[in-house]
Amino acid sequence: KNRVSKPGFLSYTGSMDRRLFKQVFIASIFILIVAVPVYFGFFSGKAEPTPAPGPIIAEPVILLEKLFMVSDFDYDFFVQIRNSNTGFGASQVSYELRLFDSAGQTVFEKSDSTFLLPGQTRYEIISPISLDAEAADFDFRLTGADWQKVTEFVLPSLLSLKNVNYSEVRPPEQGFSKLTGAVSNGSNFDFEIADVYAVLFDDRNDPIAVSKTDIRTFLSKTERFFEVKWFSPFDGEVSRFEVSPYTNVLRNDNFIKEHGTQERFQEFY
Repeated sequence: KNRVSKPGFLSYTGSMDRRLFKQVFIASIFILIVAVPVYFGFFSGKAEPTPAPGPIIAEPVILLEKLFMVSDFDYDFFVQIRNSNTGFGASQVSYELRLFDSAGQTVFEKSDSTFLLPGQTRYEIISPISLDAEAADFDFRLTGADWQKVTEFVLPSLLSLKNVNYSEVRPPEQGFSKLTGAVSNGSNFDFEIADVYAVLFDDRNDPIAVSKTDIRTFLSKTERFFEVKWFSPFDGEVSRFEVSPYTNVLRNDNFIKEHGTQERFQEFY
């Protein structure tokens, strides 16, 4: 006997089977897409770790800069730079200085470097500058820094000042005025060179003159006399002065060798 089914029953059931199959198929593909990367990433051990972000190092900031005319076509340049990084110092900070005449032509160009200790604000003085024409403008810019992470660094009183005095020069001594004093090396290290920078300010706290000198072969626990001099009068009355001794403890070649080995001030890398 022929089995008679109700109209539409077989058609309805077949449609449900195809829809269920389609849903299962799509779900299987989705599971594979998710599961395969998870497996290879976490169980195969071949996933590469995400690299840790590098340290954020703030660029040094120029706080103050000024060009001084010492005499006809002779100049001094002064700049104040701040390093806000307390954990990083730069053994070498490159810079460029250009001077221009009234027509905008370059009459002087110098590329050199200085250094910045962690958290340090310091002066840099470029002197003397002798030209063949009058300078009308300047451009100073920092062009790069060799940053080093410094560990266990505490800026000590490596170099301290004693008996600093400013006075005008009296005949028969030559010159206009001078700063004298002594620098003491209180550290346990001998330095090849230490710089001594002097800045004079007027009653408005504006710098009106600068000068510099250096101390060579500065031995530990010793005291050295210094004198910086101005041979030409300058505009303004001296209200106060700053004297800053600097030595680069981030460069090994600044430490005098003992017993054939290079001394080091602090550990850094």
